Amino acid sequence: MTDEDVQYDTRYKMNPPLASREDRDVLIAGLADGTVDAIATDHAPHEPALKDVEFDRAPFGVTGFETALALGLELVHAGRISLMRLAELFTSGPARVLGMKRRIAENEPGDLTIFSTDQTWTFLAQESASKSRNSPFDGRTFRGFRWRRSSRGALPTEDRFATKSLCPATRFVISVPPAHIDVRNAGWMRAAHLKIEFRFLARCLRASVAIQF
Repeated sequence: MTDEDVQYDTRYKMNPPLASREDRDVLIAGLADGTVDAIATDHAPHEPALKDVEFDRAPFGVTGFETALALGLELVHAGRISLMRLAELFTSGPARVLGMKRRIAENEPGDLTIFSTDQTWTFLAQESASKSRNSPFDGRTFRGFRWRRSSRGALPTEDRFATKSLCPATRFVISVPPAHIDVRNAGWMRAAHLKIEFRFLARCLRASVAIQF
């Protein structure tokens, strides 16, 4: 997305503002070559009334949590960055910047994300988990779906994606902050305190599985 997409629609008003195609390409190159350490989202929700005004009066900011991974996967599908690099930008990259240490080991909490690289879905702001609707990606169809997450070993019961039946014949990726672990090792799943129904997971994983951390 660039400054050409704005058209004085307040959903596109953010700070820093959307820049030119040239600026975007340089930024993507930085993601690929390691110049950029991490991907983050400011995630600035606003009540509709604040955005439903003239462009110059509207506050800066858009929501970003629900679309960040899918947007990153667009770069992977376009061949701009590798899947491993994307996982690093969302996990070990931010951890290094913040001076945080994470490892998958017995009695250590598991911060994990399980997602499909190919599952298609359409983001609808009205169905967003956020109470805000200020997203420039409303109605956009993505390829790549965040299926389940674990924070400090716990799977939130309120995770709205957990109720979706997603078992496509595709590749799923478990992304964790770098080494490789065999996902078939159910003992590892228990050791990492990832409380997930392993039988259901195994039934969904019909192809290759990549582990990054």
